[in-house]
Amino acid sequence: MTIHWKTDFLNQLNNLKSTDYSYFDDLNNFSIQLAISNQTNAFQQTEIQDLKTKNTDLLNQINHLQENIQDHPKQQELLEQINQLNSEQKDLYKSNAINTQRIVNLMDQVQDYEKTIKDLTTERDDLLKQNKTLTQKLADTNELIGEKDRVIQILRDELSTHQLELVQREEQLKDCQQKLKDIEKENKDLVERWIEEKEKVAKQMNQANEYVETALKTKESLSNRVFSIFRTNTESQKSFERTSDVHSSILPTKFYKQFKNAHDDEISALAINSDGSLLASGGNDKKLILHDIASGSPKTVLTGSLQAIMSICFNRFGDLVLASSNDNSTKVWDINSRRLLHTLTGHHSKIYASKFTDTNSVISGSHDRTIKIWDLTKGYCIKTIFTLSSCNDLSPMSADGSLIASGHLDNNLRIWDAKSGNNVREISGLHFGQITCVQVSSGMLFYCIYSTDEQKIMTTSRDNTIKVVDIRMYNCLYTCRYIHLFNSSAAGFRPGSNFSKSCFSSDNQFIASGSSDGKVYVWKDSKLVSTLSKHSSNICGVVWSPLGGSNLFSVSDRERAIVQWTHDD
Repeated sequence: MTIHWKTDFLNQLNNLKSTDYSYFDDLNNFSIQLAISNQTNAFQQTEIQDLKTKNTDLLNQINHLQENIQDHPKQQELLEQINQLNSEQKDLYKSNAINTQRIVNLMDQVQDYEKTIKDLTTERDDLLKQNKTLTQKLADTNELIGEKDRVIQILRDELSTHQLELVQREEQLKDCQQKLKDIEKENKDLVERWIEEKEKVAKQMNQANEYVETALKTKESLSNRVFSIFRTNTESQKSFERTSDVHSSILPTKFYKQFKNAHDDEISALAINSDGSLLASGGNDKKLILHDIASGSPKTVLTGSLQAIMSICFNRFGDLVLASSNDNSTKVWDINSRRLLHTLTGHHSKIYASKFTDTNSVISGSHDRTIKIWDLTKGYCIKTIFTLSSCNDLSPMSADGSLIASGHLDNNLRIWDAKSGNNVREISGLHFGQITCVQVSSGMLFYCIYSTDEQKIMTTSRDNTIKVVDIRMYNCLYTCRYIHLFNSSAAGFRPGSNFSKSCFSSDNQFIASGSSDGKVYVWKDSKLVSTLSKHSSNICGVVWSPLGGSNLFSVSDRERAIVQWTHDD
């Protein structure tokens, strides 16, 4: 039994030794010494037992000899041996007592070491708990550092954008300084020429006095001519007032004609000029095609875009046209000469919207979350507005572009001050899907003679609704939608892309928009008044002629077809 617990104790010590704790080295050495002492004690016990056996045998022999032989010659020798064995036995008893005391002392030391081991184990558990807590804090700290790194990356991107603008501004400054030198030189030449002209005028003044008398004689005839001009202007004004009735819009109800297919790939943008004579389309084939509306055939093909064209706009006078594309640039062409005038670069992502203003500038909105204002006279960007979200469409709220309305990927409508770049108003909660189209009712004043006191903003969204917002109060006036109540499998009104465009009619009486089911829906206020069917795939854009009437045009991206609609006679 004693050997069994000792063996268990040695095994436990060996197991503890396998954990490689250095503070158990003394305990291991002590256990080895204890094992050696136990072995020595066992050996001595065996010797004592043997000596006892021998002593018993000798006593028996002595008694036997004493009984048989009283005076045996070896008796004295045996007695001496007995005494010697007794002395050795006493020594062994004494050694056994000492070893027993040593064992007791060693057992006390073992208990002390077990207590030390228990304390060290408790301390180790506490250290493991602390280690787990510190590991969790380290993970939280690493996550916080990751968030800070992402914020730093965003700030670096903005810094690179500003640095790029700074480089452009420095180049523009150099150009301006060179232009200033040229202007100063030209001014000097003009002053010299002016002095020469003044000398000529002085000479001519003397000659003019001779004609004063003749001028007095012709006074009566000039008065008659002025009266004739006034009468002509009055008649022109009356004629203009009579033609204003032609520009009122009429509800389109049927198909009129389809334009010839001139594109080699899907069409994604459509626009009409101010006099309603040209229709522009652009798409994935990188071409900007101008169609003659009267004949329905392509008139001009303008090239230069490196990727798909996403937005088209004519200027007020109809002599310029622009196209924005996925190559992150906006290009401006002269329609008469077909010459590329400007390539406006500076955005870092695709551009979904660009518009002209009356101040000879262009406003562009991009998926790089910026709106840029470009001066076409100078040919570079004069203002960058950070919009916080990708811009899908925008529209100037005035002819000079001082206020800009923009629709974004985060479902919000924002109003911007173009001069300061500040956000004047943000309308959130208007839609539950990203806004694909923004149009201001007064923005069509470039193309027609109508002006309404109630200015409105129309927004189209991927939540399958069109909202009309009052600009003065920034509240929703009404909502346009269409859902099939008796046919759940029918699609109803659903914009089919993130760049789907809707439009007001020329007098802002109707709203037209295309849908993914290939139909054009027309509302008056919030009431659906007409559904036009001819296309078989998604309609990405519609435009209403500024001449009014029922001249509505729609384009289907996959069919690459432009359709003109009219009304019943």
